[in-house]
Amino acid sequence: MKRPSMPMAIAGFVLFALVAGGGLAATLSLSQPPRGAASGTLTLSGPAHGAVAAYKGPHEVLYDQTDNPGTDAITSQDFEAANNAYDAQAADDFVIPAADGMWTIDEVYVSGAYWNGDPGGPSLQANVYFYENVSGLPGTQVYSALGVPSGEAGGHFTIALSTPAVLPAGTYWVSVQARMDYAGGNGQWGWTERTVQSNSASAWRNPGDGFSSGCTNWGNRVSCGTGSDPDLIFRLSGIRGAAELPNIDVSPLALASTQGPNTTVSRTLGIGNTGEADLTWNIAEEPVLRRVVLELDHGVVSPDAVNAPISLVLDDGTRENGIGIGGTYQFIFLNRFTPDAGSYPIALNQVQIYFAEQDMVQVGDEMRLALYENTSGNSNPAIGSNLRATFDVTVGALDAWNTYNLATPVTFNGPGDVLIGVIALEMPGSSYWPAAIDQTASQQRSWVGWWTTPVAPTPPVLPPDDDWTLIDNYFPGNWMVRGYGESEAPCTDLADVPWLSVNPVTGTTAPGASTPVAVTFDSTGLALGTYNANLCITSNDPDPGPGNGTKLVIVPVELTVADVGPGPSVLEIPTLAPVGGALLGLALAGLGLGVLRRRRA
Repeated sequence: MKRPSMPMAIAGFVLFALVAGGGLAATLSLSQPPRGAASGTLTLSGPAHGAVAAYKGPHEVLYDQTDNPGTDAITSQDFEAANNAYDAQAADDFVIPAADGMWTIDEVYVSGAYWNGDPGGPSLQANVYFYENVSGLPGTQVYSALGVPSGEAGGHFTIALSTPAVLPAGTYWVSVQARMDYAGGNGQWGWTERTVQSNSASAWRNPGDGFSSGCTNWGNRVSCGTGSDPDLIFRLSGIRGAAELPNIDVSPLALASTQGPNTTVSRTLGIGNTGEADLTWNIAEEPVLRRVVLELDHGVVSPDAVNAPISLVLDDGTRENGIGIGGTYQFIFLNRFTPDAGSYPIALNQVQIYFAEQDMVQVGDEMRLALYENTSGNSNPAIGSNLRATFDVTVGALDAWNTYNLATPVTFNGPGDVLIGVIALEMPGSSYWPAAIDQTASQQRSWVGWWTTPVAPTPPVLPPDDDWTLIDNYFPGNWMVRGYGESEAPCTDLADVPWLSVNPVTGTTAPGASTPVAVTFDSTGLALGTYNANLCITSNDPDPGPGNGTKLVIVPVELTVADVGPGPSVLEIPTLAPVGGALLGLALAGLGLGVLRRRRA
């Protein structure tokens, strides 16, 4: 249907001191000074740069950058909460040749040292990340292993990855952080510099800018004032080429049944294996306390009826206006939520968005949910943000809350911000204001932005490169975008679900085959209502999650016991994508809606 037209309304330095008991306790610094030199009031502690440890197998060295060590070590550390502003990451790049096809990386070695502590270290845990390469700097995160044993040996880490990083040919970046508190005499850990550059020079970031370098996002490390030598000492080991591994493929990724009382319904879950080795798997059940969904007379899900353990809500439920940027460019509108630190980890499993007909939105319009996490503590949600997942959805109802159940819940480890963004993908070329806004009492947590190109980039990394602003700078209010979830990671409280049965619960699936599993819903003796559970599938697949590196495949299951008639409109999302001076005017509804106009070059 053609959209009707509608007039638009125009309108090494010492950077931080910790004080305890009235005296200077220690200092945090960007890099380790040469041995024997003073760092503030302290001298360097911890071992000197020792010899590089040899690889001990069992596979082969894939990439070796352990020659030409420098004399300094660069801070790359995940501190305790009191020092989150000083959390920093260093990273260096490497190339997987096209001839190799892919690498299965199961060990990361880095050379390092301690300082500013008494005695200094040890760091028994480390965080390991791999990123795609974007214009000579780290881009999208493609792998993470948090809090893994560091294999610490005098400041040098030999980190075994129990879940290997499987990467196809291309250029990537590896980042290693020591997970170590500064307090208690531990001090700092740093990654040893390398005097010779291979590929791009190493990168660094300090999202909280505690070191006042200005490098809150990835930048050239030396240009950030962090050290003087271009590269870092590291080595990657594992298997070259495609390893013979199983690969689990579960379908569908969510199951549901609406049925009358005292009935049974069976669904089929397929456990497929697209790998090259036998897949062994096991299915466990987990009851889930989900929200209670009530219906209004007109069949719209009531926003006040949600009873989830974690409710992320900024608006008051009433739409006062709609905002757009003209209908010729895609744009993102995003809410910043900050749950209590004690609520983490949080498994987000539902997003709700309000769409209004008078905002020129139509049923079937395409939107993209973009979920980010930010643990930097910065009030600007773009600085230090990490994209966790995207979901493509469509508008299912107008003048109503559209409910999107995430087939695979997204876990946020926190503490920090949960960012829920909506990218309006439609470009009708005319008036279009899809971002419904509540303007009763602004929480000053709703942001909007757009890119220099009409189509949003993939992935939609923040901030957008044209404009990024708190919507209150133009139209104070709160986007009508909400999130709901659980206050603990799914599949951590396994127990029998009385109304659910699974057969078989364990098995072995050969390469290229699929095993059918019967999942039976039994409403016998249950009251009318909605019941939820998870099927928690473990296997010998080293990376079973759909692009997210988890050790589980989680299949949400929902049983609705009803008399007759359809329930509220709930859109199921079948897949998870792997893991992004305006001239403005506002008029009241009926006369015109809020319009953000792009800057013209």
